[in-house]
Amino acid sequence: MSTRLLTASLLHAAVVALCASAALSQVRLSGYIADSYTTFAPFGNTLGQYNVTVSQGQHGVDFHSFPQGQPVFPSRHASAVSGGGPGFVTGYGFAQYISNVSSSDPGSYYIRSEAAAIATWTDVVVSPTGGGGPSTVPFSVNFVLTGSFNFNTSNVVDPQNVGWSQFSSASFSITVHGAGQGGNWVVRSDNGGPVINPLANGFFTNFDGSVEGTTDPVVVPVNTPFTIEMVLLINAQVQVPHGASISTSTTTDFAHTASFATTGPAFNLPPGYTANSAQAGVANNSYTLPPAACPGDLGTTGGLPGRDGVRDNNDFVVFIDYFFAANPAADFGRTGGIAGADGLFDNNDFVVFIDAFFTPCP
Repeated sequence: MSTRLLTASLLHAAVVALCASAALSQVRLSGYIADSYTTFAPFGNTLGQYNVTVSQGQHGVDFHSFPQGQPVFPSRHASAVSGGGPGFVTGYGFAQYISNVSSSDPGSYYIRSEAAAIATWTDVVVSPTGGGGPSTVPFSVNFVLTGSFNFNTSNVVDPQNVGWSQFSSASFSITVHGAGQGGNWVVRSDNGGPVINPLANGFFTNFDGSVEGTTDPVVVPVNTPFTIEMVLLINAQVQVPHGASISTSTTTDFAHTASFATTGPAFNLPPGYTANSAQAGVANNSYTLPPAACPGDLGTTGGLPGRDGVRDNNDFVVFIDYFFAANPAADFGRTGGIAGADGLFDNNDFVVFIDAFFTPCP
């Protein structure tokens, strides 16, 4: 083969590879678990973390501590998981502390998990359905955001009256052609008291577990690609007395999901215009959420939490870790081996998980 033909072949291959990669979204996933145990570092002690980039998927990290033969030491558990893909991002956090022995220790301890997903779509194009028209148009995004929190506490003996707290928070933003908008949400409970909501702004104003919203209009070019970025950050934390006997946990669940609107138009445009993005899953200004991950797909290589599209022993490892940590992610079944959460961790969860594990992927 001549040098010219070889060069042309390599150029063709590069163009094909570039076009293939251009059709994929880019999602940066990160998270960590930290606590204040045995350290006085200003940001605590990192117990696990992850930082990956995917086109679509989910990744996470778990921490479990079951001190053996040392009843004065607590059991500690946490999970941080985030995901994303065409047109969506997700996040999940869990933190738990269990101690069965009280003492005169006046100190306090925290354990927290934090997860983030940043999805970027660089091929959004607005085009006229007819001919002609201006070179720029106003553009806004319709979105859906769903999430929840859960605080559990029981068996409290706090001799020093130090008190305990539970925190759950989330931040969500959408940036269109360099112009960003978003909101923040925080809930907490102190000493098992009423849940208070000290912060709820932007997209989270009047948030009650779900919201269908629209961003403010931004001027974008016509027939020229521009970028949309979607960011979700969640946190779950418990803070407890060192000297207390207590079982307490926080769950922050935004795994079901933050995305473009799945009914009606994905974007608001003037009459006579449409929008498309292969990376974001938008065709003719309509968005469809990608199929759910394979049932029972909970683990990735090394027994780490996350979804890799493969059912293997890693999924069983993660399920068992979740189960014995009383993590809601393992609450698969109800009485009679019927699918659905019931707040209990028993054989029904194993039955339904095994059924899910052997169910074909969508």
